[in-house]
Amino acid sequence: MDLLQAFTDDSAAQSGDRRLFLAGYLHRADVWPSFSEDWHKELKAWPAIEYLKASEAHHLSGQFHHSQWDEQMRDAKLAKLAAIIAHYQPVSYEFSVNGQLFENELKPVSPYGFGRLHFTMCFAVVSGVARFTAESPVRAPIQFIFDEQQGVDAC
Repeated sequence: MDLLQAFTDDSAAQSGDRRLFLAGYLHRADVWPSFSEDWHKELKAWPAIEYLKASEAHHLSGQFHHSQWDEQMRDAKLAKLAAIIAHYQPVSYEFSVNGQLFENELKPVSPYGFGRLHFTMCFAVVSGVARFTAESPVRAPIQFIFDEQQGVDAC
């Protein structure tokens, strides 16, 4: 039986409804090493970056804040990375919640632990991806990998 792996990362808005997104890709575990190798090769290809963070690419900051970067070069780099994703065709997923509403309405009445937005969203990812696979012809265990966030996993 194949093993599936779901890699998830978060993104949070700091204004407005302070929406929290957890999104990622699901694929067979045996595919991820090839995907990773191709991804890292493209990251290291000129002009090289160490990692991809969408907000840095959008604002030409962080990894994209060097004199060599302009919008055209950024777009070319992103297109090459997007082509890798398209080649491997992982299943993409996204879950989001209104962070302000959660903090104001749900957190005050939530049992211990459930008042943590990231915890609740991790549960949403696990249940949503598990439901998707249960309704698909693929029957395999799923390993969930979440990006680590300082302070989020603290009790």
